[in-house]
This record gives sequence, C-alpha cells and structure tokens, in this order.
Amino acid sequence: MTVRMGLRGILGSVLLALALVVLPPSWALASSGLELDPGRVAWSRLLLRAADARADVRIEVRLSQVPAAGLASVPATDLGGAVEPPADAQVWLMTANIEVRDYQKNYRTDVWFVPRDASALQRRRDKIGKSANRKTFRYLLHGVQRVRLEPDGRQEAKLPPEQWTIIKEHFYPYGPAEADCSVLSDPALLLFIASAGVLTGEGERLDVCVFNKQTLYRARLSAAALQPLAVDYAEIGPESRNDIERDITARKIRLEARSSGAGDFEPDPFEFFEMPGDIEIFLDESSRIPVQVVGNVPGLGRIVFTLSEVTLSR
Repeated sequence: MTVRMGLRGILGSVLLALALVVLPPSWALASSGLELDPGRVAWSRLLLRAADARADVRIEVRLSQVPAAGLASVPATDLGGAVEPPADAQVWLMTANIEVRDYQKNYRTDVWFVPRDASALQRRRDKIGKSANRKTFRYLLHGVQRVRLEPDGRQEAKLPPEQWTIIKEHFYPYGPAEADCSVLSDPALLLFIASAGVLTGEGERLDVCVFNKQTLYRARLSAAALQPLAVDYAEIGPESRNDIERDITARKIRLEARSSGAGDFEPDPFEFFEMPGDIEIFLDESSRIPVQVVGNVPGLGRIVFTLSEVTLSR
C-alpha cells in the first residue's frame, strides 16, 4: 500500500488556518442553529432532468435512515476523534448520483448526517470513469480529514475502490470561523434543509456553515416571492403512481455561498451537486417538494433541471 502526503496539502492546511478569519460585513452573522422536523420532508427520492435539449444531464437524490454503525470506514488517523452523533440521534444517508452523459462524467456522493439539525458526519464522493477516484471526508472536532483513494494502474482500476492502494491523506482545519458555526453541514444537505420548511415567507433567510472541498463556507438560503410554475412529473407512492401535470404555486429559494477566507488564499469554488456558483431551488409551496433547480453545469452553462419523478416518503 502506498501512502502519499503532498506538500500542497500540508501548505494548504497552514494557509487555511491563517485565512479563515474575515467574512464580508453582510455575511458576518453567526450560523443559525437548526431545529428541523424530518417528518416535513415529503420525499425519499427525486429525479431531476435537464430541461435544455442541448444538455443530457440527470440528478437523482435519495434519502434513507441508516444505523450509525453503517458509516463508511476510512484508514485510521491520529488527527483526533470524529464527530459522533448523540446516542439517541437518528442517522440519515443522502445519496446523489449525477450523470453528465454529454461528457461521460458520473459522480456519486453519499452524505451521512443527523436530520434534526442537518449536521454532517461523513461524506464520500466517487468519480466514476476516466481518472476515477474516491474522496472520503470525515468531520473531526476541529477540521476535516480527507482520504483520497486512486487505483495503481489499469488492472487495479478494475477493482472496487476499497481495494485501491494509492492513498493520499490531508487535514483541513476549520480555523477561527468555526467559533461562529453552531451547525456544520454539507452542501448537498442544503436541499434537505430547504425541503424541511425552515423558510416560509418572502425575505426570510438562513445562514448555514458548510464545508466544501477544502474550505469552510457560509451558505445563505433566501426565500423570494411566490410565483406560478407549470410542473409535469410522476409521483410514486407506496402503492400508486400518478402523473402530475398542473400549475402550482412555487417558492424560489436562492442559494449563495461565501468563503471565510481572506488575504491571498483562493479557495475552490463552492459547488452544489457539482454545480459551481449561485443556485435557485423552486419548491412546491404546499408539499415543499423541489420541482426545479437552476445552476451552472461546467461546459454547458446555466441549466434548468425539472422534476421528472418523486417517490413520496409519507
């Protein structure tokens, strides 16, 4: 087994610790504490497809409850203990599959989290196909341990990631900005937070600390005015399947993010389901089901994703 710790990773950790100090003035408020009711999330699976004919992209998201003992294992570390959920807490798993068929790209992301406050426990992201790799992010008390697995040659690439032997480990400290974070979440979980109905009126907003790649970000969800929206999707229940085609009243939730960095350190762009930049999420006002997502797909530009199928959780 080959273990490689890059100089860039070491320097990045030092620079990040020095950089995470200053937010723009309008973003200087502490992260809001979350008290979510998972029962308000009406879906367990979403299938979103690009509405633009020039883009063959689909996003499938699933939610499920899992035992805490089911957290994926990563190589042992001496960087400190992982964040453990309370003994009586539920643990949920969000799985997202993103396929960009035009560019033969496929990504799978698994996030283990506590649903009552959307706090993240662990994230695993697989890049499938050319330049395949697996990145596992373990949330520790004062930073994130990232373990990257890669196959050593073509023959090893045919094996499952658990048998790949190139291992690169990095540690990214949260830095001083951690003191303002009552909840530390994951970018993908912002869809869950929006669905849980925390924003119900125009002008309401919520700030959440999220860790993205190497950096602690402040993500802001802002509710806009209600607007009419036409939908056309399949609704799958325990014993039924209904074709829904109607006009609804939708609430637009705008998602934007700012890093806590200052000085010369340039963080990686914030990404939501592999889409960098600002995002718009449209929710059915009555059910809180996401019916549309608008974001930037690298190589394709601004793309509108519309709900194609939803599996109901209740």
